[in-house]
Parts: sequence; structure tokens; C-alpha cells
Amino acid sequence: MEIKVYPFSFMEYLTYYEITDGYDDAFDQYVRTGGMPGAYVYKTEDRQYDYVRDVYSTILVRDLVEKYKIRNKSEFTNISEFMMDNIGNLLSPNNISKTLNNDRSEITRKTVSKYIGYLENAFLFYEAKRYDLKGKKYLTNNSKYYLCDSSFRFREVLYRSKALWCTLLCFKRKEQHRWNCGYYGSC
Repeated sequence: MEIKVYPFSFMEYLTYYEITDGYDDAFDQYVRTGGMPGAYVYKTEDRQYDYVRDVYSTILVRDLVEKYKIRNKSEFTNISEFMMDNIGNLLSPNNISKTLNNDRSEITRKTVSKYIGYLENAFLFYEAKRYDLKGKKYLTNNSKYYLCDSSFRFREVLYRSKALWCTLLCFKRKEQHRWNCGYYGSC
């Protein structure tokens, strides 16, 4: 039996901190610190970011690199960072490999596809497949990918962006409906 445990939603965050007003400030804080309850133990944002960075690094290095015996750790990390930089954008293993190969990397589409699968299996990223309204089916080409928690992205760039808002929206859809995120439109 598999039990999926998601990061705290904004409502759970409010409940945890017993916040009953000042929702705008609370939401800004939630976007920055995310829904990883382990980070809430620390009193300063710097310590919380250290915790989040350690969690993300542990998942990438210990859990995924070792589990799947990934030989080129830097390529794997580059794909993860590229996906973070392109949250909410259309991505495919082919366009990721082309972009990274322009940066003098020698990574194939097949390898990128495997690595994306590893990141999804670890619940770091979620795929939102394109949906064809006329054909009423999901398309198999380009998809959008979203992080499971905004704090992973925020710890890297430390600013609010469309990518963070889209991640929160997609994750809320997934949490509420318990189905794959689909998208139609800009987010």
C-alpha cells in the first residue's frame, strides 16, 4: 500500500501556525518557505532554506543518483535546475537535450527522458500534460513540469515569479482533485 504525503497546503500552513488574519503576509511567507513541515522547526529563513536545500540535495544525490546509479551527477543536476528554471513552460526531453547540448553537454533525449522519470518518481516534479479540448484527450508531446514545493525553487532564486505561482496552482489542483494536472492556457 502506497501512502503519498504532500507538502503542506497553504490552509495547512495557516492551521499549523494558527494564523487567523494577515493572509497576504502569511501567503508571501508560505511562498518563500514552502510546505515542508520540517523547515518550520527553524526560526530564521536562512535556516529554513538550509533545511530545504539539504532535503532537495539528499533526494537528488543520495536517493536518486545512488538508487539509479547515475554516472554523470552534474548532467542530472543540470536537468533538475533547467526544469526549475522553466516551470510552467512547455518542455520535452528533446528540447531539453538540445538546449543542454548547446551548453557543450553530450546528453541524449533518451537519457533526459529517464532522468525526468526519476525526478517524477521521487515526487520532486509533476507533469501537466497538454489537453486537446476538441479531441478530449491528453497530448503526448510537450508537457509542463511543476515542483512539488515552491521552497525548492525559491531557495535558488529568492524571488517571486510566475513559475512559483504556477507551481502552487498546479499542486493545489492535484491536491484537491487527486488527478494529474492538466492545463489549458498560460499556467
